[in-house]
Amino acid sequence: MDTSHATTFRSLGANSSSSSSLPSSDSFVFDGNHSDIARQLYIRHKAGDTGHGYLLRSVPDVVKARLKPLHIDFRDLPGLVQRAVLWDSGFAVAPGNVTVQIWPIGNRTMADIAVTMDEVHYVDCKVLNCTQPNNLNASYSNICTGYQMGNTSHCVADSFVDKGAAAYLGNMWARGGDPDVVPEIELRDHVWSEDIPQFGGDTRFSVYVVHTVLSSKEVTWGNCPVKGKYGAVTIPCTRRDQYTDEYMAANTTTPTGSAWVTAWLNEEFARDDSSNSVVLVLIILTVIVIVGVGWFGWRRRSKFLAKRSGNISENVTGGEDVPRPTIVTSSLELQSFSISSPTYDSPGSNKTLKILLGSIHLQGKRIPYDNIVFETALSKGSSGEVWICQYNGEKVAAKRLLQAKTQKAEKVQTFAEEIELSASLIHPNIIEFLGVAWNNLSNLVMVLEFLPTGNLQTYLENNVDTLSWARHKIHIAIGVAKALKYLHTFTPPLIHRDIKSCNILLTDLLEPKIIDFGISRGRVDLTMTGGVGTPYWTAPEILEGKHYTEQADIYSFGVLLSELDTGKIPYHDALTEDGTKMKPFKILHEVMSGTLRPSFSDVCPLRIQQISSACLAPDPLSRPTAQELLQDLEGKDTDSEKCMRSEVARAQFHAKCSKY
Repeated sequence: MDTSHATTFRSLGANSSSSSSLPSSDSFVFDGNHSDIARQLYIRHKAGDTGHGYLLRSVPDVVKARLKPLHIDFRDLPGLVQRAVLWDSGFAVAPGNVTVQIWPIGNRTMADIAVTMDEVHYVDCKVLNCTQPNNLNASYSNICTGYQMGNTSHCVADSFVDKGAAAYLGNMWARGGDPDVVPEIELRDHVWSEDIPQFGGDTRFSVYVVHTVLSSKEVTWGNCPVKGKYGAVTIPCTRRDQYTDEYMAANTTTPTGSAWVTAWLNEEFARDDSSNSVVLVLIILTVIVIVGVGWFGWRRRSKFLAKRSGNISENVTGGEDVPRPTIVTSSLELQSFSISSPTYDSPGSNKTLKILLGSIHLQGKRIPYDNIVFETALSKGSSGEVWICQYNGEKVAAKRLLQAKTQKAEKVQTFAEEIELSASLIHPNIIEFLGVAWNNLSNLVMVLEFLPTGNLQTYLENNVDTLSWARHKIHIAIGVAKALKYLHTFTPPLIHRDIKSCNILLTDLLEPKIIDFGISRGRVDLTMTGGVGTPYWTAPEILEGKHYTEQADIYSFGVLLSELDTGKIPYHDALTEDGTKMKPFKILHEVMSGTLRPSFSDVCPLRIQQISSACLAPDPLSRPTAQELLQDLEGKDTDSEKCMRSEVARAQFHAKCSKY
């Protein structure tokens, strides 16, 4: 273990009762001054609350051994009780429903590993205080290094993998919360880097943290909960891989479970062997009865169907083309409109209002601003942010400009144009526009459908090994191609300009939907301007500042195919001649010169690689159109037809064409 910046343990030696008597709720408050999660879960269970259960990768052996004498199957316990047993036995649950062992430091138990406010102040961490509905403060760590937070910790957590750690913006420590909360035991990895000169510059931190509110619902770092909402309790732990076995044996305790939790389990959930036998007999008899009734019903239905004549056929019709509206802006004068909310008194505000109040695509689409409840920040960029919100009892996504800065009228107008464009697009593979809201023009919100599966990039990172080209990836690729065909058939064609995996959301059926039309435009005389997409996905003609067309999207699609295949960002494996990782500037230089292309796996179908190669042609005229791309992916062309179409423009198919 490296001791140059070692975490020092300061055990306060709090004692916990070993009594087997069940606890009461008298004077008990779950506010972060302790970590008695099991007791809070017991109280909420007795109050009639319920919660989700766990489909664990595996139930820890110590939990099985604890439940075995009581003849309890962990899977049969209510969700709240599952959490209580896991926590009391020394476990939290990491992403992927993986249980992770936690060791309290010193003589502590799982009920007293919380970090107090005094301990946070002791290591000079800065704290953000927020008001709660009960007029008590919720407090969050705001400015604090991993070393400082490690020095407050009273627990060590075993190593685990959190694939979403890099994008997670939760709080390492928090105190407060709803006194009636049903706590979670979610363990997350907080990963970040800081430039700290005294530690040698760029320093990477990783702190394990137990969250009692799901990370998807918890307020993000640096923010207070919305008005009327409570804070949460979070508990930092250090990583097991930082310490030797000898150090762990001398300084930590392995939880064995408290007597009162065992008494609770025995009183409410224990079964004896005789009752198990009776249950087994009843199950067998029930199965016999169900099978008998089912067989009798099947026989009657078979006789009935045998007497019927004729066949019932079912026609399923459909088409990929969706009616697309013409993008126009109403010429109605602003004087014929009025709004009750404050106006935006800046140059350009009239143009913004003309879009919001005059566009035919936004008529009937305004949502009362107060009906939107902002819950969780999903992402934040240089000028905008996306939130998960509640609207009319449903989860929605809301995009708005950053609230922390004064927005220029031009920015607001550009956002209004993006809103109008999004409202005009109607296609199953484009995110659905739900409405627009504002209480003043600098507080403009676009409301979109919410897809909890998330974006394609994250999904590939977590699931690429379970996806195949035959069943999943080709379906996603075809969906994106259909959306491009739709966009490119506008007059003039609409160019997305930022096609990449993180701008594609997935439904629960893995249907892709393109998002982020903030830099999209119609094809006029376009050259390189601010707002063009991400460089690794960007066509060479754009990088070189040349005129470009909708074929730039086709190039980006070719890069996207490599992401679909490998599950990694493009050029992740690009190396220099001496074997070192290629720098981004060098990558872009090689791309612009046509000497570097994204790689594919050995198992990628040759047809997909050929399609990508065509899309990545340096000459935009040599790339397939969106219509041709879709036909290639769907395999609707014969090889001879494909060769006839490609003979001049797509040299990469020459070998195949030579047969005709």
